Amino acid sequence: MNLDTLGSIGEAVGALAVLVSVVYLAIQLKQHTTQLKDAAMKASIDEFNAYRLVLFENEDAARIWAKGTKSTQDFDEVEFLRFRSAVGHVLSSIWGLYLRVQSGTIEAEMSYVDSLVDGLGTMEGVAEMWVNLKPTFPPDFAEYIDQRFRTASKNTG
Repeated sequence: MNLDTLGSIGEAVGALAVLVSVVYLAIQLKQHTTQLKDAAMKASIDEFNAYRLVLFENEDAARIWAKGTKSTQDFDEVEFLRFRSAVGHVLSSIWGLYLRVQSGTIEAEMSYVDSLVDGLGTMEGVAEMWVNLKPTFPPDFAEYIDQRFRTASKNTG
């Protein structure tokens, strides 16, 4: 075997090693992307479950939520503030989910987000509180909520 033949074999082996490395990196990137999407979905679920747990464990919070979903008219200052915080928390969680779905960070259908918002839109007190909270959200998300709340109120009214 002469040096030219050995050089050619070395180049072929080197090219094959590069190809194997690129394929390996592509597989690793796909797995990492899947793990990130799974973690983002878990974070969204955890946000909602944390609030559900608060309602389950705290009778006062559950009472305020139940009263507030009907109307905020009979609230004292503290109840109003607590309900506003609760609705703000739920809407912030939905906003995070909305952004993750829109960006493709999680693989969920927008109809899932729509159904969450529509459920809130049927609650008179939440709709009342939305007017108070709307300026705290970006315009595109605020328009999305407005549109979904209008649809929900038409379907229940």
